[in-house]
Amino acid sequence: MAVYVSVAKRRRRTVIWATATLVIGLVVGFAIGTTRTTSIDDRVRGVQTDASDIATRLVALDIEYRDGLNGGADSLDASVIEPLGEIQTDTVRLLNRAPWVTTDQRGAVLDKVARLVVLAKARTPADDYLAALNDAASLVRATFGVA
Repeated sequence: MAVYVSVAKRRRRTVIWATATLVIGLVVGFAIGTTRTTSIDDRVRGVQTDASDIATRLVALDIEYRDGLNGGADSLDASVIEPLGEIQTDTVRLLNRAPWVTTDQRGAVLDKVARLVVLAKARTPADDYLAALNDAASLVRATFGVA
């Protein structure tokens, strides 16, 4: 035996179900939309943070270079040249994430970092090497707009 449900009650249930479905869909859509996208400002800030880290890593090599020149625990290859290779790789990745960097700027940054390897292999005096490290770090900061 069928139970009679009035037209008004059926209409009310339909409106409640439709409203609930709409609200749930909007909440889920908003949640997915805000968690999956990053703003341009966030991306730029991320690149600038990574550029600052690279510049800091470059300047920190001064201590390792001086230690390597004076016959410290690690050789110059292990303490300076290998980390510079990693810094070069990280710099290339960072440049790929920064579309605002021009080709000329990209070349200048990569040349400065590559020059550090040449100077280290040539056993440049420590003060001259520090000047080259500071120059490269300043160029990295300027290129990526790090304050």
